[in-house]
Amino acid sequence: MWHFFALYFVFPTPLSYLCPNSKTMKYIALIFSAALLISSCGNNDGKPANDSVNAASANVAYYGDRISPEGAIKAETIKEKLGQKDSLAMKVEGKIVDVCQKKGCWMELALADGENIRVTFKDYGFFVPKDASGKTVIMDGYAYNNTTSVAQLRHYAEDGGKSKEEIEKITEPEVAVSFEAHGVIIKD
Repeated sequence: MWHFFALYFVFPTPLSYLCPNSKTMKYIALIFSAALLISSCGNNDGKPANDSVNAASANVAYYGDRISPEGAIKAETIKEKLGQKDSLAMKVEGKIVDVCQKKGCWMELALADGENIRVTFKDYGFFVPKDASGKTVIMDGYAYNNTTSVAQLRHYAEDGGKSKEEIEKITEPEVAVSFEAHGVIIKD
């Protein structure tokens, strides 16, 4: 669009041969500019630009940092990938089995061995919907070997809506793999 205006305002003489009347030339410039603007606003078939989420997963929501789904490993392989390391950066895809019912400030994913992995969010900076259980998630962050205190486990149980009796049964710290996500995609 600026090309035409540059021609009109910087080099008006060659264009004046086409339209000797300056008022007519201004209208032509305006119409040409509008046509150029409209043609440059292509319809991308309703797909977001530069978004790599495939068409099969039309309902997606992003939380935290904007991440892409490429390169995600299955949640079942987290323990194997982490091994004896203290922590390891990774992108993971899995099924959400539980979410904090107070704020959505943590979630749990199912692992292959029947265990769950607790996921928290970087700097307590974002939350996920409380009704996200059962949905597929892709998250980017790091997995780490963690010991969770009895007090923290009881807090999680309370946030998860567990009964007072269930909370009081928690008497031992838990040694497990945890995950801190800086970006999350939830797919319906």
